[in-house]
Order: sequence, then structure tokens, then C-alpha cells
Amino acid sequence: ERILENLLNLEEYYLIQNSYFNVRPNCKITKQMRIQLVTWMLEVCEEQKVTDQIFSLSVNLFDRLMYLR
Repeated sequence: ERILENLLNLEEYYLIQNSYFNVRPNCKITKQMRIQLVTWMLEVCEEQKVTDQIFSLSVNLFDRLMYLR
């Protein structure tokens, strides 16, 4: 229980506050490209029969990576 509480508190710290499209105007990834990528990721997750949490986590990780680049 304590571990879960700590993870939830840390999650707030790591949430992306702004869209990387707004933060990085020279970003080479367009909104349409992200839509296509996320759609493809969903298809792969459905094909591999992974949980919804895996899909959500993968999208979140991609967004974090793009935000930091």
C-alpha cells in the first residue's frame, strides 16, 4: 500500500505539463504523425493481446521522450 502511494505521488512529478508541439516548435514530429504512430501502437498491442495499461504506458513513454528531446 505504501509503495503504491509513493508511486502515485511520483507520477504527478513526472507528468508532462505541456504538449511537446507547443514547447518545441521545431519538432519534426507533426500531430498527424503522432496520430498515425499511436494508431499503429494500438494495432500492435491488440495483435499481441497486451493489456490496456501497456498501450497507455507506451504512449506515455513516447510522449516523454519527445518532450525531452
